[in-house]
Amino acid sequence: MAEERVNSFASTEDVDEKKSDELPSLDEFAVKTDKPVAPAKADIDKLAEKTGFSSRKQSVSKENAPLKRNMGPRRRTDKTEPLSLKVSTNAMNRFYALVDELDKTLGDVFELSVTALEKELEKTKKK
Repeated sequence: MAEERVNSFASTEDVDEKKSDELPSLDEFAVKTDKPVAPAKADIDKLAEKTGFSSRKQSVSKENAPLKRNMGPRRRTDKTEPLSLKVSTNAMNRFYALVDELDKTLGDVFELSVTALEKELEKTKKK
């Protein structure tokens, strides 16, 4: 038959000598008193240079840097559907340049662009 389980809530006086020999030693568990010491910044820099580690700073060329725009006041429109796109920085800058030049909302310029593309496709289909 299976052995009886050890009562983990029993005091040492309650455990008979036969079973106390079977209990694992808890001597390896102790309260940590020393905090680990962080390496010096100079050591980290030296190791980074030695291994060729470079920081994660983003390098953006001036050509592909996003334009900073003055958004102006928000305009109320009848548009209700959101559209989120991943585009290149160059395309985004060109799109916002059109928005600023036409002095229209993003949604209006998008709709104008889609309409113009549809007309262009119709012309190529007729030929």
